[in-house]
Amino acid sequence: MSQLRADRDQTGTLEHFFMYQNSDGTYAIQSRANNKFLCAVFVNPDGLVPIIPRSNHIEDWEKYYIEYISNEVVAIKTKINSKYTKIEDTLVKAVGSYAEDIVKFQIISLIILLIKLISCLYKLNNGSL
Repeated sequence: MSQLRADRDQTGTLEHFFMYQNSDGTYAIQSRANNKFLCAVFVNPDGLVPIIPRSNHIEDWEKYYIEYISNEVVAIKTKINSKYTKIEDTLVKAVGSYAEDIVKFQIISLIILLIKLISCLYKLNNGSL
């Protein structure tokens, strides 16, 4: 599979991922498109440091720290060398080193959607469920 790209206005299977929390506090991110884990390829000979969904198992190359920026927005940093994900020419790479340099992702989970639904119901019922 090729390197991740950020070049679409609408989401499809290529933009859907599963996140798994590892015992060391990091996360593994699995592509729904091919069921492979995202790997930060730092040994890439061209030096691009691509993020590629290519791994069947979780090792340090497939581990990421998730840093919450706000309610649903996160920054993703690699465990292997503490670089943030960044978009350069629509390609997702692990080359960012500080907050202004990072790509922020929106995470929408079933729990967040349920909390929003309960909040809306609460407001519609004038403060009571």
